[in-house]
Amino acid sequence: MKIKKILLNNVKSHLKTQIYLGEGMSFIKGNNGSGKSTILEAIGFALFDAIPGGKTKGSSYVKYFKSDLTEEDEGNVEVTVEAEDGNLYTIVRKFGRYADWYIQDDVSGETFLLSSSNKKNSYSNLKKVLSLKTNLELPKVFLDIIGANQGDLNSIFLKTPKERSEIFNRIFGVEEYGMVDERVRVLANNIKSKRMLFANSIEMLKKNIQDMGDVKTEILVLKKEIELSIQNIDSKKRRKEELSKDVQKLEDMVERIRTMEKKQMKCEAELDKIKT
Repeated sequence: MKIKKILLNNVKSHLKTQIYLGEGMSFIKGNNGSGKSTILEAIGFALFDAIPGGKTKGSSYVKYFKSDLTEEDEGNVEVTVEAEDGNLYTIVRKFGRYADWYIQDDVSGETFLLSSSNKKNSYSNLKKVLSLKTNLELPKVFLDIIGANQGDLNSIFLKTPKERSEIFNRIFGVEEYGMVDERVRVLANNIKSKRMLFANSIEMLKKNIQDMGDVKTEILVLKKEIELSIQNIDSKKRRKEELSKDVQKLEDMVERIRTMEKKQMKCEAELDKIKT
């Protein structure tokens, strides 16, 4: 945004003053009381809804900007700016009996009304024209940064490091990056937790697979023992007492197989649960 023209009508020591600004840096020179500060204050009044002291009520505007040259309690400020898109906009701010505030598109002639009672919407429209990307309210942008008195700037550096950091973070919008950094940190912690949970699940899966392999091996061993037992039964039919013992042994082995098969089914169920 570039300020191209400033018009002050009946504002403090300015009866009717027009100022045209060219490219580059502009310098305002004049005697004490000639109205140099008023020019900057008028810009803050029109573009940023601000006057020194931070008072933003209509009666405060009239009292502060009342003409020193006439008895009239009304006047106006017009500031023409060139936006980033190259369009020219004139922000008009009137105080007194015919108080008004609006943005005029100098190309299309379209007018956008601004309202002191609806500051949120008005500030949003002004920020678009001024290409301001900040969460600070417009008056604070002007009073704390653009139009700050030298003493006010010095006082910032007399504050504690923490207070200075908070002030400059707000001014430069760094706090937004801090919020993003915090969200990234939380996301990273969540990812780390999920990775640990996933790693634990893999370890549990490996253990279950190993247990299942051990169960299968034991089942094979038991089956071989059963086969041998059956062979022994055939060879010991005449030995009732020994046969009974072998039968009992066989039953025990069958029971163990059932137990092992149940354990195998349980392991397989846990494995399927982890995989899903």
